[in-house]
Amino acid sequence: MLAPDRDAPAADLTRFVEGLVAEAAERIDRDAAFDETLYHAGAEAGLTRLLLTENHTLDLSGMRAVHESTEAISTHSPAVALQLSGTRLIAYLLTRYAPRRLVERWVPGLASGTAYGSFGITEPHAGTDVRGISTVARRGDGKWILDGEKCWIGYAPIADVAVVLAKVGTADRDADTVALVVDLSAPGVERLDGPALSGFRGMPNGILRFRGVEVPLEDRLEVEGFAGMMDGLNLARIEAGDR
Repeated sequence: MLAPDRDAPAADLTRFVEGLVAEAAERIDRDAAFDETLYHAGAEAGLTRLLLTENHTLDLSGMRAVHESTEAISTHSPAVALQLSGTRLIAYLLTRYAPRRLVERWVPGLASGTAYGSFGITEPHAGTDVRGISTVARRGDGKWILDGEKCWIGYAPIADVAVVLAKVGTADRDADTVALVVDLSAPGVERLDGPALSGFRGMPNGILRFRGVEVPLEDRLEVEGFAGMMDGLNLARIEAGDR
């Protein structure tokens, strides 16, 4: 039995997992297609807002419900579990570290399942060597100028917003880092389909390219970039870890 949430009674969560997800799992894996209707049903069951208050502030008391719902969904479809987890991750980073203006702009859509967010660390040549990334943000007149490419990024082909790790001013290995909150409709952004994933068929995945993308100086996480992104990964580890 899934732990109840203030917005999603246990019965709703069980119905979503044992009914909708279990029924669709074979088709999702066979077709490797994103089931947007199923995702929206998960949002309606409250799974995208388990760590949020009604005012879109952070509430970590929902972590047990997050872990148990992820475990139950993954039993049938790891792709659906990752879809919901990815949305919670971006909402977590924004509510914990971003200026309130950005929270009000992006988190309501993430919470309702009407917007998609990407977590942009990985690059083709760097893999898990985060210090090896070469995406660079250079300071301009009241803005950052962002150049680089991220790959194997969840929701990249359809995302509305991304939290993107970049080095400041130079691609030197030990350069300072910043985590920018990037509107993916901005000029210079490309959202591309990426290689198919064998273990998470049905999870949108792809490439984000940035060519002279202008980002307001204040549109960033208010924490050192590397530290903020690692905190996000730690959240994902807690969510997915075995008890």
